[in-house]
Amino acid sequence: MGEIKIVAQQVYEDTGKYPSAILFSQDEALVCEDIDCLKSQSVKIRKYAKSISGSNTRTSTTQTKYDYEIAKDGYKLGYCDEGGTVQNYGISRESIIIMCN
Repeated sequence: MGEIKIVAQQVYEDTGKYPSAILFSQDEALVCEDIDCLKSQSVKIRKYAKSISGSNTRTSTTQTKYDYEIAKDGYKLGYCDEGGTVQNYGISRESIIIMCN
């Protein structure tokens, strides 16, 4: 998550706003400057579990759910750990809400 936060901060320093979206695929995150993702940067998800989606899918040590949201005071970023608890890494005072299990 540290690499994703570094790229998000770079976008902020370049544009004055945080990324419009971060899209998670199985083994990478696409950090999008604008919602159309014409300007984006790919970040490999290395130390963390592969990304999955769907409300019926349980998280584990090998697969998990990630999410990103813009907030009034920055952004929310997080993932579900293997116990089904949301781990927050955003800079917003608000926590991200993810349906883990």
